[in-house]
Amino acid sequence: MSSLLKALKQQQSPLVSQRSDIDPALLSSDTHKPWGRVLLWAIMVVIILLLIATSVMQWRSSTLAQNNIATTEATAERYSDYQLGSTLAVEALEWEASVQPASTEARVINEADSSESQAIVRQPSQREPLDLNQVSPELLAKFEQAIADSDYDNTNSAAQTSSLVPPLNELEQTFKRQVPQFSYDGHMYVSDAQQRWVELNKQRFYVGEQFAGVRIERIEPQQLVLSVDGKAFSVEALQDWNGQ
Repeated sequence: MSSLLKALKQQQSPLVSQRSDIDPALLSSDTHKPWGRVLLWAIMVVIILLLIATSVMQWRSSTLAQNNIATTEATAERYSDYQLGSTLAVEALEWEASVQPASTEARVINEADSSESQAIVRQPSQREPLDLNQVSPELLAKFEQAIADSDYDNTNSAAQTSSLVPPLNELEQTFKRQVPQFSYDGHMYVSDAQQRWVELNKQRFYVGEQFAGVRIERIEPQQLVLSVDGKAFSVEALQDWNGQ
């Protein structure tokens, strides 16, 4: 009985009635409260990680932008002295013509030509070859013999100077080019004119014979009289002719 009475009293107690009014869901939530806290912390961690990731991405973007700006500024500074695409007005300059010295070879050739020209100018009275068509061979022989007899004691150069036949080296250059080159290898002069001979280009020739268009006219003690196309001239004995 006593136990029944005690139970009735508890049912009638206001504390017991208030407790019975509490939502059972709340009571069950209290029992699951640790799992809710874990979920809350997990959400907070995810949010924090997202914030950190966003901050890192913003920082990297800012760093890349700053690097690009620095690179652009450096490039601009490097090429700041250059102006591309701009046109400049250039004033025409007048230069005085300067005479450049010719090369050594050209100068030597010019000097040689100048010397030759001066030689021609200084010798306006260059001799011409003796035209045998206007002078008979007999008269020429007598004249040469008379000169040889009178100049017997004189030097060879003096005898040639007084000779009627001009030396080849004193003739005009145009005529000299007509005379072929030859070597004067031997000279034989005897009293008998038919036995006289000269050796030119290693070949022996007598008076009246020809070589390369050149005729042997006379063989004298110190010189040789030759002719080309009837134009006579003399050369010194044993003196080669090189065409100049």
